[in-house]
Amino acid sequence: MPHRSSQAEAAPTIAELKRKERRLAFAERLARIGTWDWNSEGNTLTWSDELRRIFGVDRDFPLTFESIEERLHPEDRPHNAREVQRLFEGADHASWEFRIVRPDGETRHLVQHVEVTRAGSELTRIIGTMQDITEQKRAEAELFRHREKLEELVAERTTALHAAQDELVRRGQFATLGRIAGSIAHEIRNPLNTILNATYFLRTSVPGMVEGRPGRHLELIVEEIARANRVISRLLAMARGEAPQPVRREVATLIAAAQALVELPAGVRVVRENEERWPACEADPDQVESTLANVIRNAVEACGVRGTVRISAGTEDGMAVVRVADDGPGIPPEHLDRLFEPLFTTRVFGVGLGLSIARAQVEANRGFISIESAVGRGTTVFIRLPLSRSP
Repeated sequence: MPHRSSQAEAAPTIAELKRKERRLAFAERLARIGTWDWNSEGNTLTWSDELRRIFGVDRDFPLTFESIEERLHPEDRPHNAREVQRLFEGADHASWEFRIVRPDGETRHLVQHVEVTRAGSELTRIIGTMQDITEQKRAEAELFRHREKLEELVAERTTALHAAQDELVRRGQFATLGRIAGSIAHEIRNPLNTILNATYFLRTSVPGMVEGRPGRHLELIVEEIARANRVISRLLAMARGEAPQPVRREVATLIAAAQALVELPAGVRVVRENEERWPACEADPDQVESTLANVIRNAVEACGVRGTVRISAGTEDGMAVVRVADDGPGIPPEHLDRLFEPLFTTRVFGVGLGLSIARAQVEANRGFISIESAVGRGTTVFIRLPLSRSP
């Protein structure tokens, strides 16, 4: 009788254990967590069914150190060995991430948590869990890509916003200058014309008295009146926003015309390089000649009493590119960003309108202008204009 009673009492206990095992297995599948248990007595290692599923192996898979290590990703094996060594040297627990390569070649990301049991200093048991976090890693990578894309978009929009703001400020400056120019052009040009007429009268009425130095001074007066008129004309044209009239022009023709407008000191020479390979562009010749003359004049003035201005041209990214380089002193870095601002100049006798007008004219012709410079190494201006598609 006592024997039958113990059997009856054990039966529900075994059934309950089996129910708990099924619940545990179900929970492991849901959480994608497999468990393992190593016991020093007999040096036995057991894996749950879920852990075998995670590794992609069946019950015939040998649970040896070598076979398990073979499933680890080669790059993660050293780190895994260090963590295991740390447990054997006295650590009570550890957690780390690693990758495995399943028999079908698929890589999975796992996180492992390990607890150690000791009898004195002797390690007797290690239990652990391994959770498959591959989907989480993929989601994190996707989130990271989206975040990077979002940051790029924010940076692009911020840059565009700053550029638009700068353009509004620049246009406002041009508009202000244009209004000023329009209001004073009449007042300035009238006395300039009077001076010009008086100069002509002197040269024609007393020709014998205006030779030599007096004659040269009269020529300077005429030149400076022409210069002042050009400044006023450019300001008025900029204020009116005159649309360019693009036509096909050889870059060599435009540069030759612009160079003819620039007076060269005796010690400065202009070298045109590889002129036979220069392209043709599609732009308003008057505006481009004005821009090129201003850039060449700046380069000549930067050379001082002696130096070389090198002009070259070519094609780049579907654009005609003109380069005007001088061997002058260069421009300080703190001034580079302000060179195209109206009224900004580093020269004592400069007005600070040349480059701002040049930029407006080049951009009106669907082109770009930029400057590279280094102190002590000179300055190069790049003017990009649409290539001519017509023969």
